[in-house]
Amino acid sequence: MCENFRIDKFNIMYTNADCLTNKRNDLLLFLSSLSTKPRLIIITEVNSKVLTNKMLESEFNIHGFSLCCSNVGTRGYRGIIIYVDIDLSASQVIISTKFKECLCVQIKNSSKVLLTVGAFYRSPNSSAQNDLTLIDLLGTLSNSVSGKLLLVGDFNFKNINWTNCTEIGGSNSNSSARKFLDCLKQNYLTQHVLEPTRARGSQTPSLLDLIISNDEFIDNIDNLSPLGKSDHSVLCFNCSLTHPVIVSKVPKLNYQKGNYDDLRVYVAENIKLADNSDDVC
Repeated sequence: MCENFRIDKFNIMYTNADCLTNKRNDLLLFLSSLSTKPRLIIITEVNSKVLTNKMLESEFNIHGFSLCCSNVGTRGYRGIIIYVDIDLSASQVIISTKFKECLCVQIKNSSKVLLTVGAFYRSPNSSAQNDLTLIDLLGTLSNSVSGKLLLVGDFNFKNINWTNCTEIGGSNSNSSARKFLDCLKQNYLTQHVLEPTRARGSQTPSLLDLIISNDEFIDNIDNLSPLGKSDHSVLCFNCSLTHPVIVSKVPKLNYQKGNYDDLRVYVAENIKLADNSDDVC
């Protein structure tokens, strides 16, 4: 047995749906318009702001995908869904954290973890303590997972300039934005989105939805129109994963090492015996 390496490149879609309950048809229409089917679909703010009817997770099923959920239909939470192509081997990861608006899934090849995906929603009204909990969680994930790490979601840090990774309006070492930037730097995490992802009416567009990775395996980010009347862009991007492939060795005879002298003797003796036996008959 030996190992070769293969690069799998597949598409991932992410958006903040701002209530998916009334945009499921918009999602299906959007998926049908794509030339390449996403292998992962990540959606935050699944629940409506005012939850009147408890939605069941099964109501969000999409053919061809398995469903991983967090707080869907739970009052007081916005809810997160990760759809995983049924051809991928995936499992949901249970995280011990007080930051509840998160969901983690691992993509595997046999027993090896190829990619850990974390989806997050941070409210614009998040408290400083909640922000510290989020920052601690990102650090824990970065230091504990094996393989590639992908973190996406609506982090609502509108006061960060991601072109130069600075705070807009000046730096404050005690601000949540500064601590978030420091967390990414200390854990060697890269944020890839550089264009505004949220726009509403006459408000200034802002970059709230982030794609963060622990290595350079993300490219071709497309900033597309929102689902329905959501005010957040749909982000589609490529993910390239290098992983080992076990190749079975086929035994082959090495004819250069053959003992042909003994073979000739063996053949001659057996042919002679066969001739003698024919004579006796």
